[in-house]
Amino acid sequence: MIGGGAKAAALSARAYALRHTVGGRRILIDIYEAVAKGANWKGSYGYTSGQQTLCTPIERDLGYPYVSEPEGVRSILFENFSWNAYLINQSSKVHLEWIEGGRRPPTHTDFAKYLAWAIERSEAEFIEAKVVGLVEAAGKWKIRYRPVARRKKSLPVYGHIFKSEQSYDGVVVTGPGPASRIKVKSGGSFVFDGQTMWGKIKEVKAALRRVPAKDPDLPIVIIGAGGTAAAILAWLATNGQRNRNFVVISTQPAFYTRGDSVFENKVFNSPEAWRSLPPEVRTEFADRLNRGVVWSSVMSELSGIQQINFHYGRATQITGASGSARVFYSDAKGTNIGIDAAVVFDAIGFDGWWWLNLLSKDALSESGGREALKADGVMGDDLAFDPAVWKLPPLHAPLQSSQIGPGYQSLMSLGSMASSVLDAYLTIEAP
Repeated sequence: MIGGGAKAAALSARAYALRHTVGGRRILIDIYEAVAKGANWKGSYGYTSGQQTLCTPIERDLGYPYVSEPEGVRSILFENFSWNAYLINQSSKVHLEWIEGGRRPPTHTDFAKYLAWAIERSEAEFIEAKVVGLVEAAGKWKIRYRPVARRKKSLPVYGHIFKSEQSYDGVVVTGPGPASRIKVKSGGSFVFDGQTMWGKIKEVKAALRRVPAKDPDLPIVIIGAGGTAAAILAWLATNGQRNRNFVVISTQPAFYTRGDSVFENKVFNSPEAWRSLPPEVRTEFADRLNRGVVWSSVMSELSGIQQINFHYGRATQITGASGSARVFYSDAKGTNIGIDAAVVFDAIGFDGWWWLNLLSKDALSESGGREALKADGVMGDDLAFDPAVWKLPPLHAPLQSSQIGPGYQSLMSLGSMASSVLDAYLTIEAP
């Protein structure tokens, strides 16, 4: 596993359950994590402040939907790794207060603690290291990594590069990847992105205070209209900026709302219904629920913002000026337009294909590159790329699995995702 977040926790939990129910080959998992268990949810390492509430219902926990075989796996998962089990493990009072308090959603920080607890309980090997390369060796994987040598103000400092002694049958890549950023040409002190701004709150507040006196109505510009953009707006609204002028630059004309719909939810755990849909409909549905969409709980936090305008277009560049920034974007007609901004928040998304940089150019070229891997039919039910195209050992990429199922990219079906990846390994003969 590359990454120690929710998917690593779900896979580790299932591997534990399989080891305790299925004879024969034991599935062992090593987790390589560059920062900390559940780092992207903690609030100390970017992507979130940690204080936002989890949008996905927490009942969709690490084993959900608990319908998989073999016999006994479901009960072990629920008894040892469910959200209920976690709360009861803290104390019976904590679980009681959660139930009687109306089953309030946890904060991101609380969710990170749950993930860390599950990983430790799963007995997975946890390796604090930054993976820098994947190398094929005799039909298996070797991992090139830089271990955490020390920490400076809680942030890791990495040592020299090593290659794993262990050879791996498969690799699972997880995590949203780094923020995709619009090119900034000077003026960087007024520009923040959806990954790192949460660790720069002091700088953000200072920038918000530096509104040019000559133009107090200069807008705050948000680039993007997905979940990250909405989370930033919600934070701004609750931190004294509710009455400011906001401009959202996006190829969407508005925020699209996502609720907990019984009709949509049925699709998440019905493989037969999903496979009956044409590829383009699957892509549209998955994008509708996982990308460029805002949960209704977040939308309610934005309701008090009065001055917010959407400008349709695609941002191309950000430049600095005296006391402000200027954002350039291409509108629907291809016209290049510039808009002055007091502060800019770049929330266009993240690079989910970041892990391709771990492969050598020759290895990537042999598999046709990113475009070939995006094609319909290239990924199998185990969320690994088809050997007919992928000429390397098995690599599972849940974030790219929208053609296989709509819930494997997110937190919606972690149990099914883990089953899809791991169960195929039960049939591989032990060496």
